Amino acid sequence: ALLAHPGDTEAALAAYESVLFPRAADTAAMSAASLDMLFGEDPARRLVDMFTGTYDPQD
Repeated sequence: ALLAHPGDTEAALAAYESVLFPRAADTAAMSAASLDMLFGEDPARRLVDMFTGTYDPQD
């Protein structure tokens, strides 16, 4: 991105972020789901459910 926009750091960052954010969306969603599972309501049960294959994120 820097090579494509020499001398224009803001344009280089915008070009980089336009590729980065969509690519990171799935990982960010998985991270948010993990945080909810581990720090939400009844995390011990949810963790056991995950290991036994019965985890339902909607539960």
